[in-house]
Amino acid sequence: MSQINNQKLGPIFLMPGVGRMNALSFFPVALLNTSVFAFMNFMQPYVLEEHLGIARHIQGAVVGSVATMQELIIIAMTALMGALADKVGRRPVFSIGLILMAIAYFCFPLMTSLYQLYMVRALFAIGVAAASTVLIIYTGDYPQERSRAKWNGFMGLFQGVGVTITSALLVKMPATLTER
Repeated sequence: MSQINNQKLGPIFLMPGVGRMNALSFFPVALLNTSVFAFMNFMQPYVLEEHLGIARHIQGAVVGSVATMQELIIIAMTALMGALADKVGRRPVFSIGLILMAIAYFCFPLMTSLYQLYMVRALFAIGVAAASTVLIIYTGDYPQERSRAKWNGFMGLFQGVGVTITSALLVKMPATLTER
């Protein structure tokens, strides 16, 4: 039993019952999740101009109001998602979050009005609240207390890489696709 309690992933001591592969899979998920969260914001100006025909001089007001709405939804839903994860399990809540974000991404380029933009971003916000809440819950489940700071440091590193990949590579997607 003590061998299980001392299982490590590099410098991180894992909780009993958490395998190395489970722990190792967490970090790419953190990278991809953050990338998915950020990509919607990076692509919004393109969608506003190219799909909705909103002039640049009013895009700031639209982006600001949409972002405020989204953040308020995330704040309001986070505690609910945590309670739901305790009741039905982490995996279903995380899966629902990913599915809602996928639906929002599918609908995002198909919007034809500002009303639809708000609806899609509200759906996306609920998905983000679910997925990000469960991701945070896992930070308490996987590492032992003595390794929690290291765990969070590595998670932050992977999330930073996710945002960097999004801002450096994925943002160029519209220009690449329109050239074809």
